[in-house]
Amino acid sequence: MSLHTTDIHSDVLLSVVEHVFLPPKLPQEAPTEEAEREANVALCHILIQAAQTFSQGLPPLRQSLWARVIKMMGSIYRAARAPLVEVELTGALSGLAMGDVFVMHVRAQNAAVLVRVLVDHVQFEMFGVSAQASVVTSTDGKLLCSYPGPAVQVSPEVFFNGRFLQELASFLVQMDADMLDSTATTVKAGSAVREVRESAHPRYITELLVGILRGFGQPASVDRITKRIGDEVLWKDAYKPWRRSPL
Repeated sequence: MSLHTTDIHSDVLLSVVEHVFLPPKLPQEAPTEEAEREANVALCHILIQAAQTFSQGLPPLRQSLWARVIKMMGSIYRAARAPLVEVELTGALSGLAMGDVFVMHVRAQNAAVLVRVLVDHVQFEMFGVSAQASVVTSTDGKLLCSYPGPAVQVSPEVFFNGRFLQELASFLVQMDADMLDSTATTVKAGSAVREVRESAHPRYITELLVGILRGFGQPASVDRITKRIGDEVLWKDAYKPWRRSPL
């Protein structure tokens, strides 16, 4: 990851600034998929470089802890670059070591899955990444969001079983691409059509996947945080609104 901030195109850097700082003047339509991908990749690069620079000034013990944070950011970077691929995802999950944290952005389901490898179990944490557009537009001020959502733990013997990882990766890859009925619909000309201005409900991850994993393990006790999240749903003569990056 040798890219530096000065190497990022000014338009892409401006997009990153808009998503991070939410300045008063924001776009009034959604970017193209390519422009959105470029902004997310650039954001990940900037975060990783900042973490690397910060960790270099810390004592060795702290540096080792930040090395795991930077490794986790690397998984987010790879998710931003391209859709999930089953073989690569299976390999990445099977290669996790104790203390590692792995993050997956399941795009089509508007959700994230975080995997922690702990001493005596592997923990899954799930949450939605973008609030429903209807919630954002009906809320004065910022949203109060708690992270993570549901959490499940399984034994290392279950998690590192080759068949389990293969099926898990296959499920997540399908969910990353498939638009299901979790997307809101509206009626036009007497027919139900997908509402492109609304975010998908993350239930296929936060409910279905959680239920499946509970069959292999048990609910996990986790510390949750509550954040005040700023978001916008902006459009003017546009097909899709501008939304803050889910990353």
